[in-house]
Amino acid sequence: MVSFISRPLGVKLLLDSTWRVDIPDYKNRQGVFVITPPTVKNKNGKDIGYTMLLMGKVAGEDEQLSGYVEKLVGKYPTRQKISFSNKYDQMIAYEIKDKNLYPHLGGGHLYTVGIERDSPEDPGLLLEQPVVLQMKANGQMTYARANQSQNRFPGKIFYVFLLDSCEDIHEQSLENFRSFLEKQLIIE
Repeated sequence: MVSFISRPLGVKLLLDSTWRVDIPDYKNRQGVFVITPPTVKNKNGKDIGYTMLLMGKVAGEDEQLSGYVEKLVGKYPTRQKISFSNKYDQMIAYEIKDKNLYPHLGGGHLYTVGIERDSPEDPGLLLEQPVVLQMKANGQMTYARANQSQNRFPGKIFYVFLLDSCEDIHEQSLENFRSFLEKQLIIE
């Protein structure tokens, strides 16, 4: 596993080293991680790709998580609000099915999960990694100074996780997505 940390967005991702990660520039108070795991074989043995997307957005004073997520899922006529996880208190999730999307692969089967987090009491603490200090040849410890780092953006942040997949590999891609959210993700 390799880790990607965004201190300003208060997020740490633990990813398999075979997964591709693209991180476009931070714009409009929003950062994005585009995660592409290896392809999955469908029942006919065809390799099919899917994508997971993580967006972190610093919320404005009057913004609500429900409105932000609705902007993303509102264009899909067949969407259903679901209970996805109980890991975070403020969470909204939708399951989306779209037969017009990827029709040659059984149609699109997507998930959108939104989470709202307020500033933690100790920003950055959950993102810390222990450091092993080197010993000198004579057994004395070598001291190191802490690097300067950015703190988490103040206030509330909306995190939205998207699974863009199809019906042909729905079960496998959903299993990886759920594992990612439950076991490989830390948000403050």
